[in-house]
Amino acid sequence: MSYKEIKIQTKVLVVSICIVVLTIIGTSYAAFVWNDTGSNQTVSSGNYTIEIENTSGNSIALGNAYPMSDEEGKATTPYKFTIRNNSNTDVEFSLKLEDDPSKTNDMSRNNLKIYLTGDNKIDSVGLIGLPNRQIDAGILKANSSRSYELRLWIREDASNSTIGTSFNGMLTLDTTQIEQTGINYQKGDVNMNGVIDYQDVQIIGHIFAELVTVSEQQEELADITDDGVIDSGDTYEILVAFQNNSSDYLQYKTLFNTSTNGSPNFTVDSTDNGIFVQSKEGLRTKNGLPVYYYRGPVENNYVQFGTYTTDVQNTHYEGNILTYETVAHAGDPILWRIVRFNEDGTIKVITDNNVLPIIIWSDSSSSIYKNSNMETSLNNWYNETLLNNYDDIIATGEFCNDTSEGYLSAVERMGSSRGTSSIYPIFTCPVEPIKSKVGLLTADEAIYAGNLFNKSMNTYLGNTDYWTMTPLNSMWIAFSTNSYFTGYPSYWDQLGTRPVVNLKADVKVSGGTGTKTDPYIIN
Repeated sequence: MSYKEIKIQTKVLVVSICIVVLTIIGTSYAAFVWNDTGSNQTVSSGNYTIEIENTSGNSIALGNAYPMSDEEGKATTPYKFTIRNNSNTDVEFSLKLEDDPSKTNDMSRNNLKIYLTGDNKIDSVGLIGLPNRQIDAGILKANSSRSYELRLWIREDASNSTIGTSFNGMLTLDTTQIEQTGINYQKGDVNMNGVIDYQDVQIIGHIFAELVTVSEQQEELADITDDGVIDSGDTYEILVAFQNNSSDYLQYKTLFNTSTNGSPNFTVDSTDNGIFVQSKEGLRTKNGLPVYYYRGPVENNYVQFGTYTTDVQNTHYEGNILTYETVAHAGDPILWRIVRFNEDGTIKVITDNNVLPIIIWSDSSSSIYKNSNMETSLNNWYNETLLNNYDDIIATGEFCNDTSEGYLSAVERMGSSRGTSSIYPIFTCPVEPIKSKVGLLTADEAIYAGNLFNKSMNTYLGNTDYWTMTPLNSMWIAFSTNSYFTGYPSYWDQLGTRPVVNLKADVKVSGGTGTKTDPYIIN
């Protein structure tokens, strides 16, 4: 059977099913009223029809709108609505809460919080921290629907700048029809990456538990017993197939028979340690597919491949004095740490040390990674160090230079401006990701690993100072002794650089147990 997801060039935009108005008069907060157009919105395109249905009435009056706690905000009356696919074809969709361009919007999204329940959950997150302003995305199956309850409120720590301002918003829905054609995928290859791997085992389990949204062709690939349903038998069959054919896979060595943890504790007293999983929750992964990642002071995620071409120095601050420490010499093998197993089964790894000489990000205070000195230096390092002997095991990966929301989106997700209660890291990218063989870690990935804003945490990323690919205006977010800070690219040239690559899903190891003294060896 032949399957492949192809996006037909059709984009549907459904606007203004609702308007949010917050108006503050004088020194008091006015009523918070959500006004609806009073009718459902239906747009037809090609062979399918998408409908947004308001199920809660024309408006919601919440009384006086004032800064409130998360508990109070989550207890307010929700706005209820449903999106419905009234056709016989699956569509990929993106549901967003946008600013209404026809209205005045002088209240910062930074002062608003959202709580979404129903077919997707976003739990008390700052509006500015939403990836690409999305509140849900994935596959909307033929003749199916998804329902939601949405609450918005002014956050408790909102500044006086909210006085006299207003916010007007609207829901938008982008859809693209999915067609079946093309490549022959074997039964069990649910993420359609060409191999049966541990991710396929887990995705089938998530489908069985209804934890992820997948396409019709992925469901058919998951039904390996051909009985018309996804059940425990399918999970067992693919597990056996994986065990029989993948005993040397890096995925097998690291994930199989490993205890996997659920939601981490994003607080200063976190004692998290091990492999955690992020799946369907608020668009934090692609289509809610599981991402397995290392967190805390783990000591069994070492991988060895490649050879240093120059001496390597780590940099870190002792008080206010920058110190240098030679940690490797030219000719030494390169040690990497596994960061995460991506939704498609590829494996993201970061060098255990800073491996590049001191780099000034750019010739000016720029927050754009493309065509920067950093991009050039990383690509040159890859070509000199890995291209000849390891290019065939390294996938072209996606790297995120998040310039969305005035460069504040990532900072909000890190909880740096609002405290640890707002921490909401994501593995998705709010902007179009950069596709490359080499890049850098994001600030979100460092938070997942156990780092925290302005706190010294014990994580596997160590105590070296290194840049991330996440910008903040004309600065870049970096980590020192596992805590977060920002630096200007033209001035903070003392910081080192740790390249990141994505290994292919079927990469095999020839030995090792994953410790520093006995790392997994990739030849």
